[in-house]
Amino acid sequence: MESLGLDWKILVAQVVNFGILLFVLKKVLYKPLIKSIDARNKKISDAVINSQKIEDRLKKIEAKEVDILDKARIKAKEQRDEMVSLANSEKEKIIEDAKLSAQKEIEKGLESLKSAEKEAIDKLSDKYMDEVVNTLYKKFAADTKKKGYPLLKSLTKNG
Repeated sequence: MESLGLDWKILVAQVVNFGILLFVLKKVLYKPLIKSIDARNKKISDAVINSQKIEDRLKKIEAKEVDILDKARIKAKEQRDEMVSLANSEKEKIIEDAKLSAQKEIEKGLESLKSAEKEAIDKLSDKYMDEVVNTLYKKFAADTKKKGYPLLKSLTKNG
């Protein structure tokens, strides 16, 4: 091997030095580095597992939130419908009361009109009857004077 430029003594010394260096590096650097990498990998895998758990919890919380919101919407809709129904029934009651009140006012007005009409008819009837009686009396008196009924003449003179 000398023809290749290699010295056996140096080659053996280098192999021994490399073995010692490898042994020292393995004990001092490689094992702590592997432990550190393993610890970091464990932390990362734990963090991934924890993040999965947290994500699952978050999904459950979001599902509960959606469920709660849906229930709240349904309850709000029911309450709104109930309020609308109550308002409509109150509106109907107010309208019915207004109709009844208007009907009573109309009846009072009609009664008042009937009373005024009766009063007017009575007054007009009395006046008309007086005029008819006076007209008949004057006609009767005139006929009595023309035909000369003595008994009737005495009645017409007194009247």
